[in-house]
Amino acid sequence: MEMTRNRLWFVGLAASGVALVLGLPPFSIPVFPFAALVPLLVFLDREWSRANLALGAAAFAVPFFVGAIGWLFLLTRITPVGALGAVGLIAIQLGTFAFFPASLVLARRIGRVPLVVCAPAFWVVSEHARTYGDIDFAWTTLGVSLSGWPSLIQHADVIGVWGISFWIVLASALATTAMSSHRPARARIAAAVVLAMAIGGPVAYGAVRTRSLCAQLQGAKHLRVAAVQPNIAQRLKWDPAAKDENIAALDRVIAEAELGSPELVVAPEACLPLIMRGDATRLPDAVAEGRCPLVLGVVRGIGDPKPVVEGGVRGYRYERHWNSAVLASPDRTMIDVHDKSVLVPITEQIPFRRVLGVILPFMSRQFGRFEAGGPQRPIVLDLPGRQVRLGLLICFETLHPEEVRALVNRGADVLVAITNDAWFGRSNMPWQHLGLSVMRAIETRRSVVRSANTGVSALIDPL
Repeated sequence: MEMTRNRLWFVGLAASGVALVLGLPPFSIPVFPFAALVPLLVFLDREWSRANLALGAAAFAVPFFVGAIGWLFLLTRITPVGALGAVGLIAIQLGTFAFFPASLVLARRIGRVPLVVCAPAFWVVSEHARTYGDIDFAWTTLGVSLSGWPSLIQHADVIGVWGISFWIVLASALATTAMSSHRPARARIAAAVVLAMAIGGPVAYGAVRTRSLCAQLQGAKHLRVAAVQPNIAQRLKWDPAAKDENIAALDRVIAEAELGSPELVVAPEACLPLIMRGDATRLPDAVAEGRCPLVLGVVRGIGDPKPVVEGGVRGYRYERHWNSAVLASPDRTMIDVHDKSVLVPITEQIPFRRVLGVILPFMSRQFGRFEAGGPQRPIVLDLPGRQVRLGLLICFETLHPEEVRALVNRGADVLVAITNDAWFGRSNMPWQHLGLSVMRAIETRRSVVRSANTGVSALIDPL
């Protein structure tokens, strides 16, 4: 009988993990981020053996993390080593999550700490743990789950994405307390009242804030901008045989965008299928001159180039690279450059290089060949009679609210996010990535121009 009861719990927890995935983009069912945590909190608040606690936590966490970031396994289409990286990153996510149930159970059993106090705090600590060290992959932050419903998270400009995570777990803990038959009626009524205030207060703030910001935006300065999306499949992006066709496609969409007379055109990450010299002062001649300034993602080579022949095409290979975003004038002279400072584990930087570089020397040859850029600063776009300060973000950099806020504090007027989501095709990844840009817009009250090679390009306002 007890074994059957345990199995039912584990099935229910697994279903809750799946429900939490459905709360994330692109599904964005708004009730699920709140409701999916309730069964987990009820389970952790009861007396269980250590083995059952571990199995229950795993029953929830494995479906959630595999469902949320299982798109990592699509890297195996590029290289088999991608599977190793995907397994490693998911394992690290599970490891940091384990802090949450373990700490919660200890706090409840030993310290008798109220659930509504320890649950949100420990959840946010476990999320923060994913942002440190060589493995920095804070993709599954709970607060981003509501990015599809901006009216619910306008208070992110006060508490940030971590505060939104805290708020969701707090609401779930209050709901758990209110529905608990093991607690006195007075405690349950109090939890229900506080829950109504915890939900109603932020929603009311959002309505008031939206009204005031809409009025401010009417009188704000505007930038006419176009984001282009070439839609080049990852298998073709760096194919030497497709190089000329890819460049022609890029020139074509830029020219089409300029027909709308924008003041700036934004093209995606690494969209130029060649490596520029690190000391270049203008874009390659293959990029046609245009009518307005251009932000373009490029790969810049560092060190002495070595001649190579790939697919019958002569080229050069560099020892190291920068993943860069270039601001160029209409004649394609480079005005300024932003080098990506937050690199993707494994593909752009090898975590624990001193160890893995020795154990797996082939990784050093195939992966992690990028250098991180220095301290980030806004790039100035000179327009007739005014200047616009652009905060450039490349792909993974949109994950980090502190980096984006630092750019705004240094004077960025507009955030420009460029990315290449072609690695992950028609998965849920591009929509999750878009959700990160929505969060950064609300947190900083800056518009975001998002240009993707494939996936979702967007113009996002400060609301």
